[in-house]
Amino acid sequence: MNTVRVGVQLQPQHCTLDELRAAWQAADALRVDSIWVWDHFFPLSGDPDGAHFEAWSLLAAMAVDTEHAKLGAIITRLPKLNPPPVGRMPVLIGASGEKVSLRIVAQYADAWNTYGTPEIYATKNAVLDQWCVKAGRDPGEIERTVLITLCQMCVARRTGTTRLAVPMSAEWLFSGPWTGTSGGMNSGSEGSRVVSWRSVSAVGERTPSRSSSPRAGHRFG
Repeated sequence: MNTVRVGVQLQPQHCTLDELRAAWQAADALRVDSIWVWDHFFPLSGDPDGAHFEAWSLLAAMAVDTEHAKLGAIITRLPKLNPPPVGRMPVLIGASGEKVSLRIVAQYADAWNTYGTPEIYATKNAVLDQWCVKAGRDPGEIERTVLITLCQMCVARRTGTTRLAVPMSAEWLFSGPWTGTSGGMNSGSEGSRVVSWRSVSAVGERTPSRSSSPRAGHRFG
């Protein structure tokens, strides 16, 4: 059975730096495996002139503030970085096009990211396997990652996904739409439900419930 890793994608828009910092500290305290931000130039929703933070500066701040999670930019603008990164970077390609994009993933990617329902993901996953065979590459060489909602978590066990990324705004990490509470971490928070699902998925598939919470004292990862 595959080991599933859970990542949280924080949306660095329409919030303050203090709110973002509280969110990544809370995610790290939950022992998520990775924390991600995006590298866009402006907010993707809401007021286009609203608050928005640059990815690589955030990553530097997150590195000082976290102890457990790996950090990354789920979208990055490498050609515009000055100076450019030094050394080889793992190549993660986000793609869903079956005729061209997934063929490129099969040829060049170390990891693949997409999104969609379990049924759509399973179809894309199979197409990628076929392109890998045609390219003379072992499909197992490409890590499978998916951006999903909480209700779609069962996709991991059905399709061999090894990494989940759950998009969250800063406040969702602390409180979920089911609890109606805000402020510190609690057993009903979105972040807690995600990590709890990871802990039980190793022994059997389970969809996260409204009452699930991390096992006390358990070292995740």
